[in-house]
Amino acid sequence: MLRNAKNWIRESDLIVGDIETLPFSEGSLDVIVCRGSLHHVPLPQKALDEIYISLKKGRSLILSEPCIDSIIIRFIRKILYKKSDKFGENHKAFRSIDLEEMLINSGFMIEKTKPFGYFAYPLCGFPDFIPLLNYVPFSKHITKFLISFDKFLSHIPIMENSWHWHIIILAKK
Repeated sequence: MLRNAKNWIRESDLIVGDIETLPFSEGSLDVIVCRGSLHHVPLPQKALDEIYISLKKGRSLILSEPCIDSIIIRFIRKILYKKSDKFGENHKAFRSIDLEEMLINSGFMIEKTKPFGYFAYPLCGFPDFIPLLNYVPFSKHITKFLISFDKFLSHIPIMENSWHWHIIILAKK
């Protein structure tokens, strides 16, 4: 990722650090995007505390994480954890309510949550686990259709708190 970032911004503007001890001054950042990282962190609450400290007052964290709100998804993940070597000892999965609680414990106010990923995420987002789309024609079109279908499903109230694989949370300091 850093190699790709160097193509877009000056290398001197890139900062590498540990999320549990961020290398930023207190209240120095306007926005932080944490995309699919927190579940890999040994101490996620400490990471959220650091993020909170680094943000300016009134500014935002956009957190995107896989979640295990559905009992079916918890079961599937449990099998994947046992059967795959791709999950390390620090790898976690959170329920949405646990993520929200950790954010609140760090001092954040939850502005908005948005679950997503009903079919597209598991079928298209895990090509190393489910390589099904590697072997079918028109896989890009199938992926686009599944993403559109997921967007449609996300507007159905009963789907909101059930069969989603991912969540985005907007939180403010």
